[in-house]
Amino acid sequence: MLIATLAALLAGLTVAGRIDVRQKVLQPPPDQGAASADTSNAKPDESAMSERELEEALVKARTVEQVTRALAAVALPAELTLLALALYLLGRYVGGKPTFRRAVALASQAALPGAVGSLLVALAASRRTSIAPSELSTLLLPSWHGVDPFAVWSVVLLALGFPTLAGVSRTKSWISIGICFALWLALTRLVFGGAK
Repeated sequence: MLIATLAALLAGLTVAGRIDVRQKVLQPPPDQGAASADTSNAKPDESAMSERELEEALVKARTVEQVTRALAAVALPAELTLLALALYLLGRYVGGKPTFRRAVALASQAALPGAVGSLLVALAASRRTSIAPSELSTLLLPSWHGVDPFAVWSVVLLALGFPTLAGVSRTKSWISIGICFALWLALTRLVFGGAK
């Protein structure tokens, strides 16, 4: 759990230090878009930022980016604890006899592919001077609907470790983890796809 958290923190801070926040800073707020159309007779110098204001806004946006990514990395232990609880409950549901300690161990092992992915993202980001926000999802490997090879690797580790956790057969383990993964994909696609 600690390794995955530190790797996610390293990747998050490395990416945040190189992400191009200029477009976000220069983009006017939504309510000012209509106002700028009404004030077409205003002088261009009045609406433009000075060099100093631009630099301060860029520093502020980069700090917000770093804090946001650091908080996301620090939240990883809580996410893994919730995964362990879900694995424990799933083991009970399918008729096994899991323990929460084994569930935490399996959740931590399943986080190792994510740690490898985070280290590779940090390495890829460190070789670049600037990263466009649109390049973040494909910085390392392209993903299919948010699923990358590291997520698949984690699911395989969960399916391989679930028989030991719950004391069930391998067939039941693969079916249980496969159904849960499909439900997770559908749920995240529904939530994040609908949010766009």
